[in-house]
Amino acid sequence: MPDYPGMSSEKHQALRDNVLRIMAKRVQKKPDFLDSIVPDFAPHCRRLTSAPGCLEALCEDNVDYIRQPTKKFTTNGIETTHDTVREVDAVFCATGTNIDAAPAFAAAKGIDLKTAWQPDGRFGFPYTYLGLATPGFPNLLFVYGPHASIASGSVTYNIENQLTYYAKLLRKVSSQEIKSMAPSSKAADVFVGYNDTFSQTDRSNREL
Repeated sequence: MPDYPGMSSEKHQALRDNVLRIMAKRVQKKPDFLDSIVPDFAPHCRRLTSAPGCLEALCEDNVDYIRQPTKKFTTNGIETTHDTVREVDAVFCATGTNIDAAPAFAAAKGIDLKTAWQPDGRFGFPYTYLGLATPGFPNLLFVYGPHASIASGSVTYNIENQLTYYAKLLRKVSSQEIKSMAPSSKAADVFVGYNDTFSQTDRSNREL
């Protein structure tokens, strides 16, 4: 039996083999692609394989799966560490979870959100409009960013609503040839003020 972390029984191995068969079926168009995406850990150590349609989409002729790390953003695209520049219309960054919520790459007009959102920074907190974008940072949209999470209910539904709104924005800017978009400081200030008021809790006169 292969020595994968967490593979402690034949049932675990059978589950992994079954997941691999499903993945292989979905990447039949580019079978070599499978070797690039199979993890070295057992199923359920992390989330399972991608949902139906995801792997198939990655195998389309108009999709390139690039494993080179990003070196920097350029005016029109992305440059990888192999000094290859690819022009793109939009960039979607899956940055993962960060306890301070500040993306390390977001900077505009001399302001870096990585430091601006810190307690001693320019804003001092995650300054956003609806948790979707920050004034002064054009064309930068957050998915499930600060102020955008929910206390209960479906996280997936929340994210779907954000992406639906972003799709409307992208259709607008592309159809009307808008070069950049960002929330106004006035709108963000009203949103922050609403949050501050809503979050205040006075327990001094409450009977327990």
